[in-house]
Amino acid sequence: DLGSGSGYYSLLYLSMGARHVTAVDSSLNMIEALGNDIRIDTVNSDVENLDLKKRFHVIVCAGLLEFVADARDSLLVAREHADKGSTMVVLVPCDNFWGALYRLFHRCHGLDISLYRPTSFRALAETTGWVIKEERRVWPFTYEFGMRAK
Repeated sequence: DLGSGSGYYSLLYLSMGARHVTAVDSSLNMIEALGNDIRIDTVNSDVENLDLKKRFHVIVCAGLLEFVADARDSLLVAREHADKGSTMVVLVPCDNFWGALYRLFHRCHGLDISLYRPTSFRALAETTGWVIKEERRVWPFTYEFGMRAK
């Protein structure tokens, strides 16, 4: 779970039957919010500097890429941690009116975020070793991409 925050998706996967989850976030406060569940390995790290020395069959990246300096670097690191054929699900904010409101909200809190268009994200995925297998818009301001590692 790249950019796990306080672990919403990590805990969801465990409730759905996952035996083990690795949660990665750059905020120590968010990692600590996950508690001490022995089924979750917590890693306090920026994704760009991540080197877990292992590979994963499933990677989730929900709510991370809008906050990183370079999404390309993050997708490359994710690819380095994926086996060939592994699945990654990515959620990113749309570059539309609703996304602009989302960006404004974050700017009011001192953060500048990135917004995405499907065509540019497809190209980004292709150049970082991923093939998009599915995509859909989640109203009002999110795109979901299901990808496989080349």
